[in-house]
Amino acid sequence: HPEERRKQILKTLGDPRILVQKGCVSLIPSGISDAILFDEAEEEEDAALLADIRQNHADTDPLYVLFTSGSTGEPKGIAVAHRSVLDFIDKFTDIFEIGAEEIIGNQAPFDFDVSVKDIYSTISAGATMQIIPKQKFSFPTILIDYLIERKITTLIWAVSALCILSSYRAFSYKVPADVKKVLFSGEVMPIRQLNEWKKYLPEATFVNLYGPTEITCNCTYYKLEKGEFTGDTLPIGRPFQRARVFAGRRRNAREGQERHGRNLRRWLGALARIL
Repeated sequence: HPEERRKQILKTLGDPRILVQKGCVSLIPSGISDAILFDEAEEEEDAALLADIRQNHADTDPLYVLFTSGSTGEPKGIAVAHRSVLDFIDKFTDIFEIGAEEIIGNQAPFDFDVSVKDIYSTISAGATMQIIPKQKFSFPTILIDYLIERKITTLIWAVSALCILSSYRAFSYKVPADVKKVLFSGEVMPIRQLNEWKKYLPEATFVNLYGPTEITCNCTYYKLEKGEFTGDTLPIGRPFQRARVFAGRRRNAREGQERHGRNLRRWLGALARIL
């Protein structure tokens, strides 16, 4: 990230203590002194401290904070609780039948919420996760080779990443036949690109996921039927179990904002009752 964004994030967090690898020290903005090197950190377990943390831990405590792109002018930190992730991943792995035999090909960086599904699905199911080097996405044929060599079975990718392979006709080079599940989100999937994937992986399961970071990755999903998709627009599908989704139609900007606010408050209230 640009240095200014890193500064804004640290400012929002209230100048936190930073854990950093030795090779990344230069990325710490100037003026930050409270940093601990992974390479020099204590490896001995403090049993008493861990016992105290576990005793006083609540499932509503934050598990992670992800920052938005800052399109409104300043990055906004979204804190997500342990309970939210546990509830979501439990449903996610069950609905999409992600088990210990899966080899998940991680595309998203760990500061992007798509990676939450990779990381915690792997932990929950006892699966394997292959972290695909970012550079391979610049070379479609090399990326295809990587998917084949690592026998990757599950892709939970951003739409733009999937389109790298289909747009550059990478499947005419080789087909990663071990891929059985393709789940995508982040933006609208172009129908032409979707059908290119479905053409070469006709037996794979394809799922359109939708939802903002604030509600823990996704709130709806749509499983596509086998064969070519002939519609004009992909549906966002149905809510995950124990979640509610509200849709409204705006008559004018002010009324729309007010209605959106009311719906959002009802939605968050419903989630609070559920969680």
